[in-house]
Amino acid sequence: MNTPEFDVRNIKTRLSVWAWMMFAFAANLGFILQVLTIILPMGFDRNRMLSGRIFSLATVVSAKLNPLWQFSVFEMTIEDLSVLKDRTRQAVSVILERIQTELNTPLRIETAALCMQLKQ
Repeated sequence: MNTPEFDVRNIKTRLSVWAWMMFAFAANLGFILQVLTIILPMGFDRNRMLSGRIFSLATVVSAKLNPLWQFSVFEMTIEDLSVLKDRTRQAVSVILERIQTELNTPLRIETAALCMQLKQ
């Protein structure tokens, strides 16, 4: 009895076709729903908030249905933000120091003021 060979290329092709079909499905369904939400609540939704929300949801649906894409969300705490802020300040000061040493000129007043603001 012949067993089918495991062909990675065939699987990637099938996944790619599935991904494009789901993308087209989500795009077409999203377009139809957007047109309906523009026409039906014509006087009530002047800023097109509902249509914009459907546009956002259509992209989320296409990303969820695509097996080749993976997205994740992570939480950021206040401590993480403070560490990020400190690292940004350090990086800016290092860049400014390198510019000053490579050009062999003192920093201009605006650059020094910016550096002082970032250090605070």
